[in-house]
Formats: sequence, C-alpha cells, structure tokens
Amino acid sequence: MNEQFKKYISALSAALFLVVAASGLAMFFHVGEDLVKEMHQWLAVAFVAAVVLHVYKKWGAMMIYVRRKTIVAPLALAAIVAAAFIVPVSLSGRQDPRHTDMQSL
Repeated sequence: MNEQFKKYISALSAALFLVVAASGLAMFFHVGEDLVKEMHQWLAVAFVAAVVLHVYKKWGAMMIYVRRKTIVAPLALAAIVAAAFIVPVSLSGRQDPRHTDMQSL
C-alpha cells in the first residue's frame, strides 16, 4: 500500500464519517433533507470504501479485537438494533410507498 495513501486513509475515514453523520442527522431532523440526501448517499458509499481500506491497513489491530472477543458485544448490539427496525416491517408486509410500481398508475 502506498505510504501517502496509508498516511491519509484514517483521516479520510474520519472526515467522511463527520460529513455522513452530520447529513444523516440533518435528514433525521428534516433539516435541509432535499439538499443533503444525494450527497449523504454517495459519500456514505465513499465512507464504506474508506473504512474497508482503513480496516485493511489496521488488520492486525482488528484481529486483536476478534481474539479478545471485544467485537462481539458491539456487533451483537448493532444486529439487534438493525433487526428491531427491519423485522417488524418485513413481518407486517408493509412496503415503502416511494417504491410502488409505476405501471399500476
């Protein structure tokens, strides 16, 4: 991995996190939603890519989390919270009205 790239990947991850977090909060509180939605989505993709590269760079440290099982509780908590949002909607059969079939109109 290029040394310049290695030098800046953590900072890039942090910067993208701040922008994605701020725009996500803006959307959550319906402040400028129309202004930030597309930016939020695209920068979230860039953030995921930066985090993957950051994890690659810090693979040794990540393995320490795995060996010590430090990662288990955060992963379990994240999975439980995600399931709390996804499972009720999937069981109810509700659909997001924004994704209706345009042919039915």
